[in-house]
Amino acid sequence: MKTSIQKRTRLTNLTTFKVSHIAILMALVTMFVAGCARVENTIATPTPVQPVTLVDSLGREVTIATPPKRIISLAASNTEIIFAIGAGDRLVGRDDYSDYPADVVNVESIGSLYPHVNAEVIVALEPNLVLAAGITNPEDVAALDKLGLTVYTTSVASSFNEIYADILAIGTLTGENSGAETVVKNMKDRVQAVAELTKNVSHRPTVFYEIDATDPYKPCTSGPGS
Repeated sequence: MKTSIQKRTRLTNLTTFKVSHIAILMALVTMFVAGCARVENTIATPTPVQPVTLVDSLGREVTIATPPKRIISLAASNTEIIFAIGAGDRLVGRDDYSDYPADVVNVESIGSLYPHVNAEVIVALEPNLVLAAGITNPEDVAALDKLGLTVYTTSVASSFNEIYADILAIGTLTGENSGAETVVKNMKDRVQAVAELTKNVSHRPTVFYEIDATDPYKPCTSGPGS
C-alpha cells in the first residue's frame, strides 16, 4: 500500500514538473513571437531623399535631386570646404589653384579657369555637381548649365557670415549638413575666442597680410573687396 502511494506521488510530481516546463516553454515562445512582432513593427521605412533647391550668388535657382556622388570644384575655397565637411572622397575634379589639403593632389585637375574653363574635360568627368565661385566667369557658368550640368556658384565672400553661408549651402547640396554645421560652429567658436582675448586691447596695429612672397620686391596681398 505504501509503495502504491509513493508511485502515485512520484507520478503526480512528474506530471506537475512536465506541465510546469511546458507552461514555461509556451510563455517563452509567446514572448519571442511578440518580440519579433514588435521588431517588425518598428522597422523604420527609409525616408525618401527630397530634392534640394537653393539660389546661388548669381541669382539662379539650382536644384539637385540626390546627394552628388561626383563633384567638381572650380575654386580653391570650395575645394577646402568640400574636404572640411567630409565630402572629399566624392571630388573627381578641381582647378589648378586647388592645392589644399594635401590629398587633393590625387584629384584630377581640369586646368586653369582663364580665359575660360575647359568644358570638355568637365563634361568627360561626368559630375553630378559643379561648384563654381564668385571668381568664376558667369559666361562659363552659363555654358556649363547649357550642357546640362548642375552648377552652383558660391559668393565672393567679404564677411564671416557670407563664408558661413557658403559652407552651409555646400553642406546642403552634398548631403553633408552635419559636417558643415560642425565646421561653422568651430569657426564661430574660434572667432569668439579671439574677440574675447582682444576686447580690452586699446592699441590695434595695422596688419599687412602677404599671400604671395614669390618676389620679395613685389609683395602681394588681397585687393579691395576681396
